[in-house]
Amino acid sequence: MKTIIILFLTAVIYFPLTASEPELRFPDNILKHVNSVNTYPATAIKSNTEGYVDVVFEVTDQGTIQVLEYFGTDPILSEHVLKQISEIRMCPFDMSVGSKFRVRYSFNLM
Repeated sequence: MKTIIILFLTAVIYFPLTASEPELRFPDNILKHVNSVNTYPATAIKSNTEGYVDVVFEVTDQGTIQVLEYFGTDPILSEHVLKQISEIRMCPFDMSVGSKFRVRYSFNLM
């Protein structure tokens, strides 16, 4: 039986995004929310799908996450991450409102 280990890596990638760059460091409140997307989709496990999803997002003044761009190696993984991120709610008065962040979600079966 295959042991499934979810390697959940959050990596900030440094390169410009149009006019401004995403944040290089995650404040604790953002890190907590980013790390809440930590499940491996069941359909991806069944089909032995591995890969990653890069997401650039902004915290809106309503406390929601607006995805500005994303790239995923597999549509199942991309859809899963985008759904999870869309459910994140933050305080609308947070200091991170208007900031852009870049994160990579990696999915590996071992």
